Amino acid sequence: MTLPPDAAMAAETQYSSVPGPSTLYMPVLSPPTPAPSPRLRPSTPITSLPLSSPTLSSQSLPSSPSALHPLSFADLSPTERQAHLAALLALCTPSELLFVSTFVAPRLKRDFLAELPPELALHVLSFVHDARTLARVAQVSRRWRSLARDDALWRALCAEHGFRADTHGPDAIPAEVGAGASSSANVGTGRPDRGRYMSTQMAPHPAAVRRVSSFSTMPPPRTPELLYRQPSPPDLSHRELFQHAYETLSNWRTGGTCLRTHRVPVLNPDSGVVTSVALDGDWLVAGLANHRIHVFSARTGLLVRTLVGHELGVWAVNLVSRGGAWAGPYECEGGAAVGAVNPSTSRGTGGGGGGAGGRTLQTELRDTIENVLRHNRAPAGSNTQDPQGLDGLLAPPMRLALGLDQPKRYAQSRPAPPRAASARAEGVEREDFVGGEDGEVEREEEEDEADREQRARLKQLDSCGASEGWGQPGALVVSGGCDKVLRVWDINTGHCIYVLQGHTSTVRCLKVLHNRPIAVSGSRDATLRVWDVQKGRMLKVLRGHTQSIRALDAYGNQIVTGSYDCTCRLWDVDSGECLQVFRGHFHQIYSVAYDGVRIASGGLDTTVRLWDAHTGQCLALLQGHTALVCQLQLSPTLLATGGADGRVITFSLPSYTVQHRIAAHDSSVTSLQFDDQFLVTGGNDGRVRLWDLGEGSTAPGGNYIRDLTEGSEIVWKVVFRREGCAVLCKRAGKTVVEIWSFRPKGREVS
Repeated sequence: MTLPPDAAMAAETQYSSVPGPSTLYMPVLSPPTPAPSPRLRPSTPITSLPLSSPTLSSQSLPSSPSALHPLSFADLSPTERQAHLAALLALCTPSELLFVSTFVAPRLKRDFLAELPPELALHVLSFVHDARTLARVAQVSRRWRSLARDDALWRALCAEHGFRADTHGPDAIPAEVGAGASSSANVGTGRPDRGRYMSTQMAPHPAAVRRVSSFSTMPPPRTPELLYRQPSPPDLSHRELFQHAYETLSNWRTGGTCLRTHRVPVLNPDSGVVTSVALDGDWLVAGLANHRIHVFSARTGLLVRTLVGHELGVWAVNLVSRGGAWAGPYECEGGAAVGAVNPSTSRGTGGGGGGAGGRTLQTELRDTIENVLRHNRAPAGSNTQDPQGLDGLLAPPMRLALGLDQPKRYAQSRPAPPRAASARAEGVEREDFVGGEDGEVEREEEEDEADREQRARLKQLDSCGASEGWGQPGALVVSGGCDKVLRVWDINTGHCIYVLQGHTSTVRCLKVLHNRPIAVSGSRDATLRVWDVQKGRMLKVLRGHTQSIRALDAYGNQIVTGSYDCTCRLWDVDSGECLQVFRGHFHQIYSVAYDGVRIASGGLDTTVRLWDAHTGQCLALLQGHTALVCQLQLSPTLLATGGADGRVITFSLPSYTVQHRIAAHDSSVTSLQFDDQFLVTGGNDGRVRLWDLGEGSTAPGGNYIRDLTEGSEIVWKVVFRREGCAVLCKRAGKTVVEIWSFRPKGREVS
């Protein structure tokens, strides 16, 4: 607004007389607004909204709610209802429409899984192949949770990812019964056994005669079935199995817990070299060049005991796990009496009092032991024509540890024993044979698949330096070294049960057959010797190599050996026959592997050769290394090789093509082991590295995941199972043993 000049001058004169600043306030008027939209009164109920005509439309609705006459909404037809609601919604504001939408939308949703029959609902969920999605489904409602936890869904996921209870489930933890289970109550816990055992050295010695009276007065051992319960894998649902396997694999990739780090005291660095290692679900056994064997708990990481007895360095150890089943020849049930010391003796240690001619039990037992001692003036069991064992000298606790007096439990995959065969001959039929030819073929296929899985599991044990037991209640250790003898140890008590003599030079390698008390040792004296470690006798001497036997591997009752004479040989342990001789290498052989069909050998000529075990022909000559091939592992589908050049090469079988060529280490590869998912390598550069071998690992240079542990000066040995790993290395001038656990949270043993 503009004032006229006179008015402006008058206003200025008027306000100039007022001292100080002044403010002129102008009135502000709000802009005009439209009239409010007509609304229904809140007191008017929706159910009594009036209608002006039977057929409603927006034009026929009254302009004022007061003009509407009441009419029940429930009495209207569906068409009239829809028209009425459409007219009502046309009068709502956006905020009111949003309220209506939020109020109506949940009532329009339908739980289709709840309304479907359970079979159809599970069929719909069977198309979910992601475990995370299935876990989210379980969080929707209780009904969906019960459907998502169905075992059939998780069984399919386990099959898709290759998770099996025997290989991916948690390790079995023994459950002891009875008060007499002192020798097994502390298995794998790291707590030494406090039971009372005889600590005598079980090598032949005349002093054993003076202990005859104490042997005869000892009470007979209790029945093993009352003392021990064979361990079995935990009974898990497929959902729990999948969760356990998934979390374990995740821990391998990103986590893991170091249970213990041990610094083994040694007199000098050279004597602290770890030469051999073995691992199972309960124990870790490490042989050192200072003639000692250290035993650790694989579950807690504690150092349990040290086995002392070898006079020189230990170069080979084999761990025999507890339990298992007998896979050797069947024996008659009415055989020698429990406690018998000689099959030719008509009365055993558990017999009655006096015998014919006034001979007492003590006199008979004394004569028997004297005969045993006279027979074993030579090395133990060296007379292979009439081998005599040392089991007659054992105290009852030692016999119990070896499973000598307990009945044999035969493996289910073996043929039926004679008694069962005779029962079928008499007309007794089993349910397994019902079902016709189709059922027979299907059952044979299932048995073949089970046998393949069993063989794969046993070969994984081989790579860990362990063997499955023959039914004995406790774990055993068989060791050999520079003192030319084999020793058999009870791992629960630490006592040496047998000292087996026969080799004339260093025992360089040994292996105990699965489910049989048969050990095979190779030596620098160029001989292969077969031992019965349960009865303490040598069974056979296998000759054929002309130089030191450097490596051996077993499959069933067959042994393959690699020697410095540049040849490999395949042996039958039971007959002692040399089945094949493989010639082709130009230099010494340092490593061999055998899977029952193919034999792999690597040596100083930098090549790897694959042989047909049945025909003896060379299937492939694999090249790629530039130095000694010192590490081999063979599976039905993969061959992994490690060399002194630091390379690791994997070959696909049976195409024999290179799958990965990995520059794994800056120096020699000292350890190599793989399973269906991972490859673990250790090297002289002090690194332990993890590589991915899963289905998605297609990178030619290998899919590197991470270093498993901090760097060291040198890594001697690395061995792993699905739930744990052991690293034996030299760090800061000391021998270090690290024991790792990859079990899911809450399953670690404290």
